[in-house]
Amino acid sequence: MAGSWASFLCSANDFSSKAIKVLWSKDGETIQHNKTRITSSEVKGRRVYRVESKVAILLVPGDLRSQLSCQIQHNSSQKAQRNFPLGDVLRVPSKMHLETIPPSPVQLNASVMVICNAESFYPENASIGLFAKDDPSGKGMVAPKILNPDGTFSYKSFMEVRATEERNSSVFLCQVKQYSQLLVNKTTRLFITRPLKRSENSQQQSIIVLCIMLFLIKVAILLFIFCLFLINVCRHHRTRSHSGTSQEVRQSGISS
Repeated sequence: MAGSWASFLCSANDFSSKAIKVLWSKDGETIQHNKTRITSSEVKGRRVYRVESKVAILLVPGDLRSQLSCQIQHNSSQKAQRNFPLGDVLRVPSKMHLETIPPSPVQLNASVMVICNAESFYPENASIGLFAKDDPSGKGMVAPKILNPDGTFSYKSFMEVRATEERNSSVFLCQVKQYSQLLVNKTTRLFITRPLKRSENSQQQSIIVLCIMLFLIKVAILLFIFCLFLINVCRHHRTRSHSGTSQEVRQSGISS
């Protein structure tokens, strides 16, 4: 599975000495390892040696076309090399998407396409099914698998339905089953809206107009109150100014 570690074992025997070297590489790049073991035994009166080497690889989706190589070197024989395609052990789960076009909620009697996509999975032996849960006979069509540039596959199932009143709140189920993996389910619900009648539309417009008028009336009242406040402030300021001037005139008359 992508994102998990996988261990690989490389072994060879019948060497005349223990001067054995094991080299691991992935797509030509050397991999460091420290789990090489050399053992010996007697076969027909002579001592022979056996080598075992292990390496652990973190599998990623990009390894679908990668190759792991094990090369064994010994001075008494030619180099022996084994190659292993990582795609043989890699499993990439699909990315599922279930949607309606147009998105829910939709208008009554509109044509709706329900689409289930299973994207970027590996290997290709997978199945997909799209069902209308309120209609056992309603099953989606399945498009041919698509090979993606990275070596993964994509699958699609779809069905077209009419947004009738009976289908309001109906549930659609998509199921994807991949090789040696659990069945994956995903559901979506379709909601349908009715278009407003003329009387309902007129009533709604009247309510909107009434709300706007009430808002404008409140604004006008607030502006009127604010103007009265400003007028009172100005009057109070003028009264204080006139009182101060009269007091200065009286003081001048007394002094003279």
